[in-house]
Amino acid sequence: MLLNLLSNAVKFNRAGGTATISCRPAGADYLRISVADTGVGIAAARRDELFQPFSRLGLEDGAIQGAGLGLVMSKRLIERMRGRIGFESVEGVGSSFWVELPLAEARAAGA
Repeated sequence: MLLNLLSNAVKFNRAGGTATISCRPAGADYLRISVADTGVGIAAARRDELFQPFSRLGLEDGAIQGAGLGLVMSKRLIERMRGRIGFESVEGVGSSFWVELPLAEARAAGA
């Protein structure tokens, strides 16, 4: 799932753009991993399509290859791990996708 987010950050970036990864606590029980880019961004009118199978957000005939399944599969995997995925995006400026995964509880020795 993280590889998919990184791949998208590179594929949908502009020439000379940047992609960054960050990690921080999200409350007491979750870890948030964010992948941000300075790419094309996502049009507000198309955001509801983002996690739909085979959705390419109008880029079907473009130079960017893909089947439109990466985010769908990532979301399902994250949810099976009791996590969450979301994003913020500004068209023409870039996107930031985040994943929040539950932290494991430490077990006492001998438990």
